Parts: sequence; C-alpha cells; structure tokens
Amino acid sequence: MEFEFIKSIRKRFPDFIGDDCAVIDAPHGGKLLVTTDEMVENVHFDREYFSLADIGYKSVSAASSDIAAMGGEVLGALFSLSLPQNFSKSDVAQLYDGIGEFCNPFGIKILGGNITRSDCGIHIVTTVLGRAKKPILRSGASVGDSIIVTGALGGSLAGFLLLSGRAEAEFSSAKRKMLSLRHKRPRARIEAGKLLAKLKISSMLDISDGLFSDLSHIADESQIGFSIELEKIPLFSGIDTVADAMKISPYILAAKSGEEYELLFTARESVAKQAQKMLVETLNLSSAIIGRISSEKRIATLDGKEILQNELLGWEHFSKPSA
Repeated sequence: MEFEFIKSIRKRFPDFIGDDCAVIDAPHGGKLLVTTDEMVENVHFDREYFSLADIGYKSVSAASSDIAAMGGEVLGALFSLSLPQNFSKSDVAQLYDGIGEFCNPFGIKILGGNITRSDCGIHIVTTVLGRAKKPILRSGASVGDSIIVTGALGGSLAGFLLLSGRAEAEFSSAKRKMLSLRHKRPRARIEAGKLLAKLKISSMLDISDGLFSDLSHIADESQIGFSIELEKIPLFSGIDTVADAMKISPYILAAKSGEEYELLFTARESVAKQAQKMLVETLNLSSAIIGRISSEKRIATLDGKEILQNELLGWEHFSKPSA
C-alpha cells in the first residue's frame, strides 16, 4: 500500500523524491541531504514491549539510516512529538534518553522540533539533516553488477515475532534479549555508508522494507532486473529456531525482514570485493555477495528452486509485520 501511494504522488509531481533523501545543492559544494521518518504507536511499535527509550532510539536510527544509505554524514536531527495528555516530564526525559544514546556516539546534534498533544498515542516525526560530497542513488545499478548486503538479516522480524507472542521458541535469556534488541534498537550503518561513499558504488539503500522489496526499489529506479540466491543471505544468530517455529525457511524469513537498517548496494565485482575487504578491516563488519544485476527479470532462488515474489514480501508499515 505504501508504495502504491508513493507511485500515485509521483505521477502528479514528477520531481517527487525517489531516493532515500532529498538532495539539495550545498552553498560550498557537495550536497545537503534531508530526510524525514515517523514512528506511530501500534503501527511501528507496541508499548507492551517497547520502552520509551527504545522508541526514541529507533525513531532517530530509522531516519539516520536514510542518510547512511546515500553515503552521507549525519549532521543533526529535529523531532516533532505528538504525545498523550498524561505524558509526564519524566516520560519525555526517557524518550530523549534513547535519542541521546543513538546520537551522542556519532556527534549528531539535536536541533529542536515541536511538541503537541495526541489523542491516539505517541507519534514521532524525525527530520534528519546530512551531507555528502556525491550521494549514492538507487538509480545507478548496471547489468553485471554484484549485489551485496552488510551484516546479517532476519533478526528484526524474528525479534518481533518473539516479542509479540506470534512465535514460541526456547532461547536463553541472552539470546532472546539479542533478538529483541534487533527489533527494538536496530542500528543505522552510518560509518559503513560513509566508507562505501569513497568507492565506486553504483547504487545503495538501507533495508527497511525487507531485502526483496528494497532490491526491487533499486530495480525500479535503475530500470533493471536481478537474480539473487537466498541461501547466500547471512542469517542473524537464532532466527533458524524462530523460522522452525513459524514453519518457514530461515532464508525466506531473512528476505522478508524489514527495519534491519543494513546496507544493500551494487557495484562491479572488483569494487564489491574491495568494499568487503574495507568493511571488515575498518569496521569489523562482514558482508556477502548474494546475486547479480540482470537486464529484466527479478528472480530469487533457494537451493536452485525459484521462490515466488509473494513469499518474500511481508513487511508492511501500515500494519504490524507478519510472517
């Protein structure tokens, strides 16, 4: 539904943004990046298992991830808060504790915002400003490019399924906490994005809607196809147990999982291997080549068998995600 709304707007306004951020010429060279994101109670989070600090952290991580997806540096953030009438000063402080936990290590400035009353739960709109010498767009992928993903996938959806009670699986308290945090506090790959911007990366975005869905966004903007092998997706530790409980392949669960904020990018094979080496040596961040850009069809296989696209979609921001 979300993407159909975006397509309808672009028909009316051809300049409507197709990338992760709006790109504006900066006064002294380079580009200013501007993005906005929102978190709505009972759509993006449930206060039964999200603390106020978790909500604050995820709200700014989600928006900052858009800057990371274009290889940019995050400069500052503004927050427009719609809060229930019974919200206290202590509640606001806890919300900003989480915001600070994300922002402070990166030196991201909290620039201001707005606060108003809400009659339908917590609603946060986060605007993040960044800059990049040459932003990496979604539209540069070419036939023959390798498709690469950072980190490991599936943890956010697995964490959600555990937290919401939709999956029952036996875990140690440490493992359950790790999966829960992957859903509640996914970390934007800001440093990785800036590092990749130094290379000839042809296209990039962050995994917020799910690997297959986000790769389709690159295909739409670059007007190409792709072929990926799902068994090459690095799996977040523990998701195989959750996948067994849900009676699906862990690789399909990983391909469906959104709000991971790992980076999905394309590059010529030699550049892809250089990127992998730099990510490990500089940030101790692993990555994997999972497929190639092709001319037309969009194909995903698992152990040589083609998987239908509708089996790989499922992260919908207008409702709670389902497996």
